[in-house]
Amino acid sequence: MLPDSEGKARMSDHMTTGDTPGHDTPGHDTPGHVPDILTLQEAATYLRVHYETMRRWCRDGVLPSTQIGSIRRVRRDDLDRLWTRTAQANEANDGDKTDKTNKRATGVAGGGQ
Repeated sequence: MLPDSEGKARMSDHMTTGDTPGHDTPGHDTPGHVPDILTLQEAATYLRVHYETMRRWCRDGVLPSTQIGSIRRVRRDDLDRLWTRTAQANEANDGDKTDKTNKRATGVAGGGQ
């Protein structure tokens, strides 16, 4: 804070210098910034899934979470790991489907084709 002409600190100077709590992290207020710890609603929005899906994943142990007061929270790193695992599993399943489709089309699969 900078003193005004009477030697008193001006709050507006304090607010613009970035010295306020919560503003010491670069990018804190920038659009698109995702915090390290998210509520379930924020996490659902981040992964573009329904809130109830997020609750179920936490309840079933698919996604680690912590209850802080009355609010359940998850770590962004855990969300990113879940996303990566799911994407890899989907790619593997897509490969299996392609193999089965190719075998059916060429008559390699059994079953009288």
